Amino acid sequence: MYVLNKVFLDRSGAKYSSILLRRPLLRKAAPLQHLARLKVNELMKNGDTVPNLHALPSTLRQYLKEYPYAH
Repeated sequence: MYVLNKVFLDRSGAKYSSILLRRPLLRKAAPLQHLARLKVNELMKNGDTVPNLHALPSTLRQYLKEYPYAH
């Protein structure tokens, strides 16, 4: 979590409390390709049942391996 240590004033001079950002603001939806990769990596990390990755095309298997946060 990120906490900004700034004080904001409104028009009347009243102070607002610190802002707590729980996650980044997403400006647009992630591509379906990336969301699928996240889900497969999540299943593998948690030890859940994962579809047979050997049945996937080699380019898709490589794409799944390229994700920097998989391990």
